Amino acid sequence: MKIDRRYKNSRNPFLRKGEALAVRSLRNGIRRVRPSIFPPLPPVLVNSVPKSGTHLLTQVVEGLESSDDWGTFLNSLRFLTLHEARVQDVCNDLTRLVPGETARGHLFWNQSFADVIAQKRIVSYFIYRDPRDVALSEARYIKSMNRYHRMHRVYRNLSHDDALMLSISGWTESKSQKAYYPDIGTRYSRYTGWLSDERTLSVRFEDLRGADASGWIERIVRHYTAVSGHSTQLADEMLVRSTESVDPKRSHTFRQGDSGAWRQAYKPEHLEAFKQFAGLLLIELGYESNGDWG
Repeated sequence: MKIDRRYKNSRNPFLRKGEALAVRSLRNGIRRVRPSIFPPLPPVLVNSVPKSGTHLLTQVVEGLESSDDWGTFLNSLRFLTLHEARVQDVCNDLTRLVPGETARGHLFWNQSFADVIAQKRIVSYFIYRDPRDVALSEARYIKSMNRYHRMHRVYRNLSHDDALMLSISGWTESKSQKAYYPDIGTRYSRYTGWLSDERTLSVRFEDLRGADASGWIERIVRHYTAVSGHSTQLADEMLVRSTESVDPKRSHTFRQGDSGAWRQAYKPEHLEAFKQFAGLLLIELGYESNGDWG
């Protein structure tokens, strides 16, 4: 079942989100009255650290057999308020995924989420990125692109350097304002449990943009066939479709998509702050071997 999402990549959030709400309502109605219409395929979840290549990985999985886009996006944080979603609410949203659906999300690691993914046989992917580039991309995105984000009112009048520092060190008033925006190391670490989840294939953004991108696309397809039990005879066809579907500029949040852009943007004070708040995280993720970088 192919869903025609005319506005899925629109930069107008009202068109994009309104269309997503409409197709999800249609999905829920079909699930109640005629569930047999859905294909006998597993759901797919594309999960990520925010600003780590969600749309890039989504384009790759568009080539899989399970590629019905019902507009589902799952969040551990409500970005209008920066309040954390109830675990049970997220579990309910995961349970509502229908056969053949591809959903996206920014879900913190939680064993309850992993349990639902296993029970529903969801094919799970997780994409992550150098935290230094994540902090830079997030600062630019919230300051200049997403005026509906809870933090936009804090970022909008800052210089680019001050916005980057805020993204690294967090908002000191977040607790008193009942919002979740701690330092980058704390924010990022909420997701890293997915790296050790046995049912989830973790992919680095840099690898999908690097010289071995084709090899990683093949791993993504093989993961789908292995978890779903789908016929491997169609793997080559899915591989071709997945490779041809990649076009970063189709993302409504696309700016540059560069790896290592932090090297030009970070000043000495940014480097020092990052080492303080997330230096160990870089080593744990394999982006640095020690604290002597920058």
